[in-house]
Formats: sequence, structure tokens, C-alpha cells
Amino acid sequence: MTKRSSGFISALSFLTIITVNAVNESDNGIASFTLVGFIVGLISAILFYITYTFIDPLLASAVAVSSLMLLSGFNHVDAVLDTGDAIMVRGTKERKREVIKDKYIGAGGVGSFFIIYLVLFAALPGLGSINGSISLVVVETASKFIMVYSLHHAKVFSAGFALHFRDQLDSRFLRNITLNIIPLFLLLFFSFPLTIIPFAISFVIIIAVGRRINSLMDGINGDIIGFMGELYRTIATVGILIEIKLFPLFSLTLIHFLMAQIGLH
Repeated sequence: MTKRSSGFISALSFLTIITVNAVNESDNGIASFTLVGFIVGLISAILFYITYTFIDPLLASAVAVSSLMLLSGFNHVDAVLDTGDAIMVRGTKERKREVIKDKYIGAGGVGSFFIIYLVLFAALPGLGSINGSISLVVVETASKFIMVYSLHHAKVFSAGFALHFRDQLDSRFLRNITLNIIPLFLLLFFSFPLTIIPFAISFVIIIAVGRRINSLMDGINGDIIGFMGELYRTIATVGILIEIKLFPLFSLTLIHFLMAQIGLH
């Protein structure tokens, strides 16, 4: 097995319930985060498209959001709950760090859960079957890129996989960030102009959010990284919906053109 394939399997096992192998610290899993995001997004998009086309748009949205949660083993949901609690609790940075690590769920976590996932659920049906499917693949891939980018030179305040992946990323930053950009770049190209503007605006927003959280907590951990990926997905999806409503022509992508050429659209 090559180092590249070993790293991919490590990332797949860490980010999803598809446990092919245990995460090995010697494997460069960070280089394959967006590739795993593409696979997860594609599975969710296929389920969304089929359910939307043959059954009901609202059910399709519920299936898509549920599949995203399930495929990650609900780990990112846990990250949303923990980080939401820590952000909302009053107190010192040390107190916020204690809250993000404890086993309890408070109002901040529950509120964050509903904001992130309910808004995503509400936005998807308005995109339509094809654009909704395209968006799911792109934003899920982009959310993993956000997780990777957020780790660069990050101050990690607890031992764990966040520290492990940050060290992986920074050890060969240019190579690792390039390998993560390639799948995302290809998706943005083929979905142009549908996703590029929402991607860029959402990227700026989530980086600002990340810096604010970093200042509140004096660092980050794995939960915060997961939270940022989930929040980004929702912000970008809403951005795509707004773009379609304001500029309908932007919903026509290269993918639509290719589908028309082979008689699928």
C-alpha cells in the first residue's frame, strides 16, 4: 500500500464511519481530507437527488442532512454541541475550555445544533434537485478544506487528533494544502458560477468566526475544527440559495451543460 493510499484510508477512517483501518500517526491523513469530503458529499447528493426526484423535496433534505450526520459517525454533531456550549458560557478562557471538554449539553449547544442543521435543512429544498446535489458535493468538500486550513499554525490547547493533524499539515504545508485544494478547485470549476462566489464569501466569514472563537478560547481543539466545518457548510449552502434567487442565470453550470450534451437534463 502506498503512503498516499494509506493516508487516504486513515482520513476516511477518522472522518467517517467507514472504518477501513485505525488511524495511524505515521499516515499523512491530512492530505486527503477534501477527498473524503467529496465522497461523503457525493453519497449525500445521490440520496438527495433520488429522494427529491421520486418522493418529496422536504424528505430529500432530511435524508441529505441525516446522511451527513450519520456518515461522520455524529462526531461533528458532538463538536457542534460542545463548541456551542463553550462559546455561550460566561467566564474565563479556562472556564470555556472546561465546558468544551465536559460531558454535559447546555442551551448553547442545543441552540447551535438547531441553527446549523435546521437552516441547512430549510435551505436545501429551494436549490432544486440538480443544484442541491451539486451544492452538497461542493460544500461538503469545502467544509473539509476549512477544517484543514484552520489547523495551519493553530494553537491547539489539548492533546488529541487536532494536534496530530496540525503537526502533519505544518510539516509539509505546501504539499498538503495543494492536495486538498485540487479536488475543491475541480469542483468549483465544474460548478462555476453557482458555487464560487458563495464559497469565497463564506470562507471570509468562517475565518472571521474562527479568529473570534480562537480569541475567546485562546486556541482551538478538535471540536472547534469540526464546528467550523459544519457551520461553513450551512453558511455556504444559504449563500448559494441567495445567489440563485438574486441571479437565476448563475444556477447554470458547466455540469448542466455536460448533462444536456448527454441528454440527462
